[in-house]
Amino acid sequence: MVEKAGNLAFLPLGDGASDPDTFLNEVLNAWSRLQRAKDFGDGTIRSRRSVVMKLVDFSGHFPWQWTLGDADDFFSHASGVKNLSHSAVRTYQGAIKLFCDFACNPQYDWNENCARLFGSVFAQVITELNRIPHSQPHEARSAKRPFSRQEL
Repeated sequence: MVEKAGNLAFLPLGDGASDPDTFLNEVLNAWSRLQRAKDFGDGTIRSRRSVVMKLVDFSGHFPWQWTLGDADDFFSHASGVKNLSHSAVRTYQGAIKLFCDFACNPQYDWNENCARLFGSVFAQVITELNRIPHSQPHEARSAKRPFSRQEL
């Protein structure tokens, strides 16, 4: 049975929802449906989901257990050890921020169910303190940027 609250439909959690992996999969599937409803392509959705799972694997924690330190370590590793570009790390941060925004949104019942099942809730781990700022008008490395008028 589907319960309705305003314009939102809340689907009951399955029998295996108390399993953290099952619960995470249900949250990710719901987030995928939201993105599809917003007309994002399958590749974008898969890519964002992959970033969430990379942080889960890297930190060894489920998203409702993430701390700012987990995010800091993950992005520090991505840029410092894996040598990912500035724009790639920003894309990763954007995906994690969007996921946390969705999971923390009180219009959905993920935090309520998470607190009931696991005793902790989702929190936003991407803030202005740890997000890479836009420092240049163009994201690419300087060797790939377009020429300025003066340079031309």
